[in-house]
Amino acid sequence: MNAGTVSIASGSTLDIQGSTYVQTAGVTNVNGVLSAAPTLVDIRGGTLSGAGTIVANVSNGGTVARGNSPGILFAVGNYTQTPAGILDIEIAGLTPSVADTSSFASLAMQLWPERWTSN
Repeated sequence: MNAGTVSIASGSTLDIQGSTYVQTAGVTNVNGVLSAAPTLVDIRGGTLSGAGTIVANVSNGGTVARGNSPGILFAVGNYTQTPAGILDIEIAGLTPSVADTSSFASLAMQLWPERWTSN
C-alpha cells in the first residue's frame, strides 16, 4: 500500500507479480512500466501520473493526471473512473496529453471543461 511517493523511471519496470497495487495518498509517477496483471492498480487517493505504461486494470478514486505535458499514460487493461476520482487530461494544443487504454473505459463522472488560453 502506497501513501508516499513511488517513481518508476523511463526504461524501468515495477512488477508486483499479480498483487493489487493500492494507493491511498501520495504520488505514483509512472514513466516506465507498472505491472500488476492480472489484478488491479487501485488508486483510492493521491495521484497517478506520468507518461508510461500500466499493465493492469485501473480503478481511479483519486487523481489520474496527464502525462508529462504532453504525454500518454497508457493502461493495458480496463480503466474505471469512480465518482470520487478526477481524470486530469489536456485536450488542447498540437500534442495533447491523454490517458489511453487498450481495453474498456468506464467513466462515472461529470465533465467540467475549462478554457485555457495562452498569452
